[in-house]
Amino acid sequence: MNYPNKSVTQRPWMRSSLSKVAVLALLILCAIPACTGGDDAKAPAGRGGGFNVNSATLVQTVNAAKGEPFVLKGDYAGEFVADSSADVAFEVSGRVLSLNYDIGDRVKKGDVLAKINDTVHRQKVREASAAAKMAKASIGEAEISVKDLESNLKRKRPLLERQLISEREIEDLDAQLSGARQKILVGQASLEQSNARLQSAREDLRNTEIRAPFDAKIAARMVDLGSFVGPSNPAFRLISEDGIYLRINIPEQDAGYIAVDKDVSVRIGALGGSQFDAKVSRVAPAIDPSTRMLRADIRLVPTDDQQAMLERIRPGMYAQVQVDLGRRDDAVTIPRQALAEERGGAQYVWVVKGDAAHKQNLTLGLQGRQRVEVLSGLNGGEDIVLRGGEKLKEGDKVNVQNFDSTAPAEADAEGTSKTEGTEL
Repeated sequence: MNYPNKSVTQRPWMRSSLSKVAVLALLILCAIPACTGGDDAKAPAGRGGGFNVNSATLVQTVNAAKGEPFVLKGDYAGEFVADSSADVAFEVSGRVLSLNYDIGDRVKKGDVLAKINDTVHRQKVREASAAAKMAKASIGEAEISVKDLESNLKRKRPLLERQLISEREIEDLDAQLSGARQKILVGQASLEQSNARLQSAREDLRNTEIRAPFDAKIAARMVDLGSFVGPSNPAFRLISEDGIYLRINIPEQDAGYIAVDKDVSVRIGALGGSQFDAKVSRVAPAIDPSTRMLRADIRLVPTDDQQAMLERIRPGMYAQVQVDLGRRDDAVTIPRQALAEERGGAQYVWVVKGDAAHKQNLTLGLQGRQRVEVLSGLNGGEDIVLRGGEKLKEGDKVNVQNFDSTAPAEADAEGTSKTEGTEL
């Protein structure tokens, strides 16, 4: 069966659409190289690192400084503490009859501070004393009996040999002698017990008074006249006037720089910011595991003109202590921010040579919170990566963004370590 030939006729609107599609495809193909970037393409600049420009990591660098004085100082808050302080209480219970001193009074060792009712305790002393006397009398009576019986036996034993008395009579005397000797032993035990009770009663009687254990000042009085008190109720707080020291706590990272006899400077805000020279007098042998702090005690070394000011210092006052932790006159230093640390704890920096980054292990010396001293690994003047080195590997290409290393470093956030000459 033959079909008639039919020609396909394209309408004008179809030819126009096909032309537009062809032109659009050509434009897309031409635009792809421009989007992917050729050798001369440049990425937008920005701070920090971590993105690639021409397959190079964008970084900021800074020079390792050399020749500047590097002084590490630590500033620590401290509290004045009395050499000796004690809360004293009655060791027996009773009602307060007298209070002889009050807050601010000076007392000498042995002074009676207060007294409670002692009637019951005096009665116990009398009872224990009477029991001791009775025990002594019983012993004396038994000793007389022993002597009489021993004399009797000595006189009658010859009569037994001559059969003038019976053996039963001698046996009775021996039994009486043993009984008398036993009474002596019982009496001695009773006397020892009575003496112990008497001693305890006398001690309780003495404890109806509170006496100052050392020369001191009354810092607080916690009982009132007529109140009922006992061993669990402190009555007075005493502080020694013999000496006062400043207690500070050193952070673990600074603990290695603190030693006995080290010179420090103390500023007391309560005395108008007065400055005192001082020395480290005691250092704890170990860091407190709960606070990771090392305790150190500071003694003031006042000048002759400052002696009168010492009387104005009170326990509980606060002061600021500045300690010279170390000094280097010609040190190589870098910002702490440039340091990186390996899994094992070794510290390193990335040194830029040409257009590549190279890993350099370091040995550190003095360490501040913003800058650290480099003992080995850098000679000073090297360009080291400050920012953008988080993902670098040995030999990676870098694109350096200049960084103004002369700009002042940010202030220490914690304010515990400062420097002179070089910011930490």
